Amino acid sequence: MMRKFTITLLMVLVFGSLSFGQYTAMLQTVTASPNENVSVNLSVTGFTSIGSFQFFIQVDPAVLTFQNVTNFSQPGLSVGSAGGNVITVLWTNTTPYTWANGTLLTLNFKYNGLSCPIAFQPSNCEVVKLQGVNPIILSGTFTDGAVSPFMGNAAQATIGNVSAPLGTVSVPVNYTGFPTNVGSLTQKISYDPAKLTFISATGTGSLTSGLISNVAAGIITIVWTNPIGANINTSQLNLNFSYTTLATTNVSFSTGCVITTAAPVTNIAVTYNNGSVAPGGPITAFASFPVITTAVQGQMVDMPLTLSGMPVGTDNFDLHLTYDNPRMSFIGVFNAMYPVVSNANGSNINISYTNLSAPAVNGQFLVLRFMYNGIGTANVNFVAGCQFSMGATQVGVGYSNGSVSPAPAVVNANIGSVSAVSPSSVAIPVTFTDIPGGTNIGAVTMKIGFDASKLTYVNALNPNNATIQLVGNVVQIAWSSTTPVIVNGATFITLNFNYAASGNAATQIIFKDGCQLANMTGTIVPANWNPGGVNMQVNFTISGYLKYDNSPLTNIPVPNATVYVKDGPEPIPPAVGPVPNVIASAPVAADGFYSVTVPNGSYYLYASSTAAWGGVNQADVINLNRYIANLSPNTMEGNPLRILAGDINRNGLVDNGDVIPLRRRIANLLPNPNYLAPDWIFQNPDILVNGANLPGTDFLGTCSGDVNGTYPF
Repeated sequence: MMRKFTITLLMVLVFGSLSFGQYTAMLQTVTASPNENVSVNLSVTGFTSIGSFQFFIQVDPAVLTFQNVTNFSQPGLSVGSAGGNVITVLWTNTTPYTWANGTLLTLNFKYNGLSCPIAFQPSNCEVVKLQGVNPIILSGTFTDGAVSPFMGNAAQATIGNVSAPLGTVSVPVNYTGFPTNVGSLTQKISYDPAKLTFISATGTGSLTSGLISNVAAGIITIVWTNPIGANINTSQLNLNFSYTTLATTNVSFSTGCVITTAAPVTNIAVTYNNGSVAPGGPITAFASFPVITTAVQGQMVDMPLTLSGMPVGTDNFDLHLTYDNPRMSFIGVFNAMYPVVSNANGSNINISYTNLSAPAVNGQFLVLRFMYNGIGTANVNFVAGCQFSMGATQVGVGYSNGSVSPAPAVVNANIGSVSAVSPSSVAIPVTFTDIPGGTNIGAVTMKIGFDASKLTYVNALNPNNATIQLVGNVVQIAWSSTTPVIVNGATFITLNFNYAASGNAATQIIFKDGCQLANMTGTIVPANWNPGGVNMQVNFTISGYLKYDNSPLTNIPVPNATVYVKDGPEPIPPAVGPVPNVIASAPVAADGFYSVTVPNGSYYLYASSTAAWGGVNQADVINLNRYIANLSPNTMEGNPLRILAGDINRNGLVDNGDVIPLRRRIANLLPNPNYLAPDWIFQNPDILVNGANLPGTDFLGTCSGDVNGTYPF
């Protein structure tokens, strides 16, 4: 910030007063493989007669290691770092220079893996134009970039998706498409320690010996070397865990994965595919907390623990719970069916039960009592280590978390919403409305949170002389009086901020835990705590049906599906990027209906399904061959979705190279390295939301290879 001030002050002293103009700055979105060097262009428009500029650009240093800046045409560029995760690029000259629209410079990184946004910090960016004797500070429009994994490498490392009951579970890591002289590998793999406990890493084939593994903070580091090189394509790495919670959990590659050949040592471009562990077999016993929606701020609420389907002989359990503290305060355990031992520490509650006579335990077993302090929904969750047993035999149990939400209140506490153009000053009023007659407010406690990357707190208009303290990105406000003050509908306090956000992005201002209104006797007055902000947009609904392309038969709903709204089109094979961002998502109902809300904008619809791949047989091979040979009739001609479903090897063409991998999959022949199409493929319609709901937005999906639309007939 000192550098920005110095540049601006210099220009003012030399040239005089300031005015405003316009420029744009855009960072490139690219893909790369871990351990590769990657270049990201910074492109500009409106860089005419420029005397100075500075850009502050934020990255995740764990993903991207900054190296240098290249492709800059003028001397005097200064490149540095602010805080380790911000790159500063500064240039100034007393002689103005004009750049053509396009690439201004290139940022060079070493890419360590995973996805990483590359984002401007607009409040710290500044461009000054020289016009005669007058400097002009230009206002800017910013487009952020990103680096994400390239998924199309021949060498693929894949973590398996494993279904397992409670107990030990081995998660495989397989390697395909590698050269036969792999000399070393370093694999960093993340997991959830709340659900999995790492035991060891073992290997088969070339990976049988020489593995070294350690674990810290949920990251497993595995190192293996072979000085003469070996073929790992027929080998397997096994990650051995103790699986502690019956819930699906991801096992994913992390940053820092490297695989090289033996002498001469060269890095291998690898695509890393993540996996998971999920419960195995049907679950018939359950422990659950309810969803309560009638809590009143300042009053007690009971959360019953209900057990169902517990087998005869269940004689002990251990429960480990967390709850949202200070949103709720734990009071104790009450009305237990049989004696239990409980203790609480911070936001954790532990409950244990042992009864060797093993009476029936199904039903409401006990009640947890809390004081609900507000202001939002409070969760009560089962966490790692929960177990039910019959002697030494564990019982497979499904756990359903609970929550406590407030009932609608009469009184409303409101943070105002305003529109603004970045950069500018904004005033955000805080008001209380709908206070019943005869209710006098004697005390107010508020904690108001804001996004410090877009808003900077300045001061407050404070007619009631409340005490105000800024703690990080939270404005804490306290007020009390022995004399009632009229606050109903009047602005209680106005918070003043400086607003700076790329593209005038919306930013929310919210009430946080600890907000309370009290009357003159100190009794809490329940309220609806309504957020506000800057440029908060009104949402509109996109709805319709997602169905399977069964034409000419009746289209059926796609099972187990989710609809996504994203900000860009799906890459067309063989392209795998750029990867668009998810704006919103919604589950698809059993009849295929979906409904999702978004603000105004241009979007694309996507979908996914966890249902089994199917509908594919020899009839699809015949139709695929007829289409390739341009023989009519066939079931693909004129149907872009089925043509995409027939591109099995994802090379952008439907040809003979797709027939063999389709035949192999139908016959369940492995390996099948050229079957690169995903199990499910969906249309990718573009939509424009412009001030109105969009009902009837239907689209279709299909399984790859099902080019005649017979799923699941």
